[in-house]
Amino acid sequence: MSRFRNKEMLMGIITCLEDHNIKIKNEFFIDMRNNYKDKIIKLFYKEDKPTAIICEMDFAALELIKILYDTNIKVPEDVSIIGTENTQISSLSIPSLTTVDLNIEYSCEVVIDLLLKKINTPCKPQENIAIYTSLIKRDSVRKI
Repeated sequence: MSRFRNKEMLMGIITCLEDHNIKIKNEFFIDMRNNYKDKIIKLFYKEDKPTAIICEMDFAALELIKILYDTNIKVPEDVSIIGTENTQISSLSIPSLTTVDLNIEYSCEVVIDLLLKKINTPCKPQENIAIYTSLIKRDSVRKI
């Protein structure tokens, strides 16, 4: 639940849901810029409520945990929460946040190296590089 700046991430989530024959529910994709608190709380009063939520950023996930806590929805007992970025604060929250480490430092190094190569060799063809992520398992996801 979040506004997705990273279209590849959104596409990956949708593809994964499709690969596992999980119905995509557009109402579960919430833009956190516009009146999102009411939309989130309403989701949990429906019969078919979410069991897990992936947030685009750790900060959004931590904000969501606070909103849920204030409405007596328990993480991870009632819903699992996953963040993205593996920021330092993610390990300090209660419950500690399960998150995806995007390897930002390494990614920045790769981008700078590619940029320097392009500056030194302007006619160099474009490259597409994949940098893999890691799931950091903590306490915000319920064990099944």
